[in-house]
Amino acid sequence: MARINRSSMYPSTAGTRRTASIVGPWSSAGYTPSSIDADSSSVATLSGALTANTLKTLFNLTSLAGRVPKLAIKTNDASARTIRVVITVDGSAVYDITSASTSANNVGACFAGKARTETSGYLGGQPDIVFTTSCKVEYASNNSETDKFTLYHIYNTES
Repeated sequence: MARINRSSMYPSTAGTRRTASIVGPWSSAGYTPSSIDADSSSVATLSGALTANTLKTLFNLTSLAGRVPKLAIKTNDASARTIRVVITVDGSAVYDITSASTSANNVGACFAGKARTETSGYLGGQPDIVFTTSCKVEYASNNSETDKFTLYHIYNTES
């Protein structure tokens, strides 16, 4: 019986290039946030207390390499707001976009992997975010608010 080479199933990030940009349905300034539902298949992090128009770090991995196969953010209420997300990989911003104003609950964007939706199953299909030294996700709203956003994520690190 032939042996399975698992290294091809789970490729290493060692010696690979990092993500240089994130392009998808949410890559244009003023995009309309999409329907996104709660997702128990990933880690959920509430935004905490936010000051209007001030970036807050929601996710920060440093001094290691790895992949983020799932990354999505959604609103937790229907207050009118814009959503700004900045994703920095290995010290370079690879995504810095602000949405159009939305006043809907459970809407947002998917930056890696797929996100569950309330009606149609899944959306996204974005590739993994690959990093060799660091990956940071920051968020800002045009409102001062507390826990009005949830970041859903999964990540894998390597030594």
